[in-house]
Amino acid sequence: SIFGKPVYVTLIARRSRKYAGTRFLKRGANYDGDVGNEVETEQIACDASIGSDKMGHYTSFVQMRGSVPAQWAQDMSKIQPKPPIFIETQDPYALTAGQHFNLLLEQHGSPLVVINLVKKRERRKHESLLSEEFTKHISYLNQFLPDKHKMQYIHFDMARCNKAKEANVMGRLSNIAYRSVKETGIFHSRRTPYLHLQPAWQSAHKADLINKTKVKDERLVPLLRQTGIIRTNCVDCLDRTNTAQFAVGKCALAFQLHALGVLSEPQLEFDTDCVRMLEEMYEDQGDTLALQYGGSALVHRIKSYRKLARSEEHTSELQSR
Repeated sequence: SIFGKPVYVTLIARRSRKYAGTRFLKRGANYDGDVGNEVETEQIACDASIGSDKMGHYTSFVQMRGSVPAQWAQDMSKIQPKPPIFIETQDPYALTAGQHFNLLLEQHGSPLVVINLVKKRERRKHESLLSEEFTKHISYLNQFLPDKHKMQYIHFDMARCNKAKEANVMGRLSNIAYRSVKETGIFHSRRTPYLHLQPAWQSAHKADLINKTKVKDERLVPLLRQTGIIRTNCVDCLDRTNTAQFAVGKCALAFQLHALGVLSEPQLEFDTDCVRMLEEMYEDQGDTLALQYGGSALVHRIKSYRKLARSEEHTSELQSR
């Protein structure tokens, strides 16, 4: 309830059945481009004060997670905490990754924003093998795509950043999330008069339209649609991925509440009831998916990556006292 206005927030996770299976048994992708632990998450925010479905006022945002689309596996013959990763089949023409991204372009359109959270530098190569393979495949595929449809690849070594003394993981993720959500936009059931909510191409179109007509007629504003999708992955697509998806979801929710007319600016602070509620929802989602894919709940929770945010909250508590 925001100033007496009820807002419903719904989180739906849709697991793919095409390459389903548990961790260590279903890694990477099959030859059709379906990846392991592929989950599409939809976040819906609606104005609950309107009871009619036809006249309802609601917004939606979709993101996904999925294993690195390559032919890779882990050696399960040895009992150890981190079984060695190895590339099963060399794929110089990125056929598997190409099939996967073709599916995403058909289903969601462009841009495809790929957020890779796998480690980049290690003393002994483990996760970094996947980073190298993934980077090569995206670079190879991008050379065949027009500039406006090229995949946007973002690599953030989240584990390394979290070990730093002045770790600001959530700050970095928030910046990545803002840029990414601005690229894809969100769905809005009504015409959106807020210019900065539009993706870049829609904003330019709307600005030209209004400037030419010199009439700020909301009927001239195109309906806001999400184009493309944000794809997040780590090795298991569980702990780090869930935290990154929460950061993206938090940013998207700010835009959603702004579109609903609840917020004057699309910004949400961490130390609010709304963000705490959203964090619990994403942790529930993460635990459920982790139990299905890995057999146990999340190990590294969202709070474990909020060192700076926790210190800020503690400081604010002391100041209030």
